[in-house]
Amino acid sequence: ELLIAGADIASIALERLHAKAPFNPGGEDAVLDGVTAMLLIVDSEGRIVQVNRAFERVFGRESGELFGTPIRQLFVDDPAPLDNWLDAVIAGTRSLKFEGRWHTADNQERWVSWVASGLRDRQGRLRHVVCTGADITDRRRAEREQDQMLQSLLHLQKMEAVEVLVDGFIHDFNNHLTAITGFADLAQSSLPPEHPAKRPLDEVLHSTKLATSLTGSLVSFTRSTVVNRRVCDLVEILEGDEEDCNGNDVPDSCELMSGAALDCNNNGIPDECDIASGVALDCNGNGIPDACELFTGSALDCNGNGVPDECDIAAGLELHC
Repeated sequence: ELLIAGADIASIALERLHAKAPFNPGGEDAVLDGVTAMLLIVDSEGRIVQVNRAFERVFGRESGELFGTPIRQLFVDDPAPLDNWLDAVIAGTRSLKFEGRWHTADNQERWVSWVASGLRDRQGRLRHVVCTGADITDRRRAEREQDQMLQSLLHLQKMEAVEVLVDGFIHDFNNHLTAITGFADLAQSSLPPEHPAKRPLDEVLHSTKLATSLTGSLVSFTRSTVVNRRVCDLVEILEGDEEDCNGNDVPDSCELMSGAALDCNNNGIPDECDIASGVALDCNGNGIPDACELFTGSALDCNGNGVPDECDIAAGLELHC
């Protein structure tokens, strides 16, 4: 509303001056500089005729330097919307608003909100277009940051919903998987070594191990609270200061940061290295520490001995759960 009022006031003031004397570009400085908002006057071809001091302060360009410059040369984006805006004002639409990005003298970009009104003679012919502008760069930046924060929040909420869904799925899936593993182990142990059903049962048990590994990876992926991950420092990599416990020439911190390696106990060391060094046990050989499988529910421990049931069964231990 202030921009609209500024454009109308400037137009009225200029009209009164023009009624007494022909328009003289550069001769209305006192009127233009009396408006605190940015003022930009262009002709019917979209060429700059005059700007005020407020415009010069924001854009870093003086009125004489800009005289005759097509306004579209200062516009950052596709000039088609700018042309349509000026055409509408020239056609008679009053106080039409337009927002866009503009180049300054130091090659910066500023968001400006313009309101334009046509300045016409007594015969109704357009003489000039008076544009009143306000620098809204800070507002646009704040809106963009707020939108990014909102998108991050929405993404976090989606991941939390997925985590709840996955937890429920894995709980039910592991119940079925444990039954399959248990009965397959019992069937295999009751058969003689050369029985034709031995090999199919081996494949069943191998598949259950793969399924257990997949559920563990899925749980790790959906966990939103991952600690001990830090930015991969290129300088430290080149100087050899980064740890590479598995010898794959990729620093441990980079693998953890990218998700290429898991760290379910949050000690800053990939799980596979904990297992290889004996820090963590992996009785079923699926690459996931037993303690993590038990914690996430991807493995069961009905007798509470800290060993997944499938490993107790494989070792010949009878379960009484």
